[in-house]
Amino acid sequence: MLLGEPSTPKSNNNVQGTVILDDQIVPQVGSYQPTPEGSKFWIPDAKNKPVEGTEFDTIDMALKFYKDYAREGGFEVRRGVDSQRFNYNKNTHNSNYTTPDLKTHLQVEKDAAKLYTNTLFYDVQDEIWASLFHCCSLSVQESETFSTFVIRDTEADYKINGSKVKVTVNLKYEVKYTPSDCSVQCSCLRYECFGLLCRHIFYVLRLSKVDHFPTQYLQSRWSKNPMIIKSVKNSKDGANASNSECALDSVLREIYSSVEQSVNHLVGDFEKLQLYKDAQTTLKEKAKIDVPNPAKMNTNEVYAATLGVTEPKKIDIFPPTDINTKGNRLRTRRKSKSEIAMKISDKPKRLCNTCGKYSHHDSRNCPTKKKGLRDDDVADVDQYDGEDMDFDYSE
Repeated sequence: MLLGEPSTPKSNNNVQGTVILDDQIVPQVGSYQPTPEGSKFWIPDAKNKPVEGTEFDTIDMALKFYKDYAREGGFEVRRGVDSQRFNYNKNTHNSNYTTPDLKTHLQVEKDAAKLYTNTLFYDVQDEIWASLFHCCSLSVQESETFSTFVIRDTEADYKINGSKVKVTVNLKYEVKYTPSDCSVQCSCLRYECFGLLCRHIFYVLRLSKVDHFPTQYLQSRWSKNPMIIKSVKNSKDGANASNSECALDSVLREIYSSVEQSVNHLVGDFEKLQLYKDAQTTLKEKAKIDVPNPAKMNTNEVYAATLGVTEPKKIDIFPPTDINTKGNRLRTRRKSKSEIAMKISDKPKRLCNTCGKYSHHDSRNCPTKKKGLRDDDVADVDQYDGEDMDFDYSE
């Protein structure tokens, strides 16, 4: 592993990008050195500096060396994977156990706070807020199945500065709303581009007296539960027909959340926590009795369950024989002995270094090398053309 000079948080050429925390926080010690481009590059003041081309036996040794170097220089380093896992767990915990601040009294904003992660919710919240103060309806055309709204977005207006006159351009957007299935579509195409509803759609939903958030426009990648629990995928084939995959996933998440909240409440009382553990153990044993684990299947049984067919006990269908296809032993038509003799009669014999005789074979194809060759075949082999002949003694 080749390691070069590490970048610092204040470096203009920061290539590692992940700055992490360590056990000790030391003031930065170093100096800023100018570069040929005119910028400044911070160089830490440390005794043991890494040199390009340094090799380490393990990643732990390299991490320890760079931690010591960072501690002397006044900055911190750690592995990128650990930082990603830490940020992921932190954001997941904040989304599941914290409630973001609400700006309005609308129910659609409360629903969005429960559905989206905190980071994405603030983007949706800005659009809900803008629908109250920056959107207005210019016209409405209603038909039997849908309604078309023309919405003006005052925040998106812009001005054109000419030589004499300043012209203000008012941007207008068209929103199509279908009450039967609560489907909406806006000409700004924000949902098609980012998967998030725009302010114009929120404005139309409020005018149409739709208080709750339309869940059909919630994409799973922006939700708090983007991935289905692994146990749902493993057991969805054995679930009842009435329980859909989404309903099963929702029930499992509620169970996990209830258990986790119960443990958090009881963590301060060891005796009650022990009683809760015994109760959970009893429920687990009862679940094993009610729904026993299926028996393990061998490889053939797994293939049969996957493909939906079983292997027959008696095989009646066999591959065809005596055909001229790729991979078959016979490539050309069978020649008669007289035809072979006429063909090789014009060819001169040559000396075989193995058997020491003049014949129509060479040392590589000498019949004495062939294992299991009978004596009468060795006597008659000179009549063939030196070609690789296959002998069949199956009779």
